Amino acid sequence: MRTRTRALAAALMLLALAGCRKPDIWPLQQGNEWVYHEHIGFGMAPTGQVRHTVESVTQSATGHKAVIAAYRNDEPEPFQRIELLKTEQGVYETGRTVYIQGQEIKIAFKPLDDAPAYLIPEKAEVGRTWNFKYQAEDPAIGVSTTFSGQGMIETMEKITPKAGSFHAMRVALRAREENNTGFEDRTYWFRRGVGPVKIEIQHYNENTILMLERARIGNKVIGRK
Repeated sequence: MRTRTRALAAALMLLALAGCRKPDIWPLQQGNEWVYHEHIGFGMAPTGQVRHTVESVTQSATGHKAVIAAYRNDEPEPFQRIELLKTEQGVYETGRTVYIQGQEIKIAFKPLDDAPAYLIPEKAEVGRTWNFKYQAEDPAIGVSTTFSGQGMIETMEKITPKAGSFHAMRVALRAREENNTGFEDRTYWFRRGVGPVKIEIQHYNENTILMLERARIGNKVIGRK
């Protein structure tokens, strides 16, 4: 009887621990989907919707690789695919495929000096910073560019896109080309268990903002169609 009681207590403890486990900051399970309202240009004119769908998730030697297919408005084919690697240290982009007028352009992002450009680190807390360095390569034409910079979790703030009101973590990444001819600044607003509720990307002479309209995370629907 005592053995059964101890076994039951142990089982209840495991259930309690599982219930206390925090949800992922960026839930990258296959089938999860985010629909954003897109604004492009410094005038911030709306251009329609962008849908991000986790197309596949595979295990690798270093973590889980997730491929996000990005669709614009109701187009049946994606305009780009984003490859992410989720490790014990965080999530970073390893490659991107862009489709322009029937052409496929593949860009690989290779971390240098063991310093990936984490979009969100696993141990996320306000004030945390990390340095990064990577090489962007276009294998088709043999061109590569080296970027370096710093990421920082700047603050927690309220974001109110169409999908609702979120207390979100603002993460900034500031990347500069090695020869100082170009830059890319990214800012993500993450809500734990939801993922990015707002994304802002600025580079050269273009600015893009994505604001969450709705999301489907597993069986949970956020926002309305």
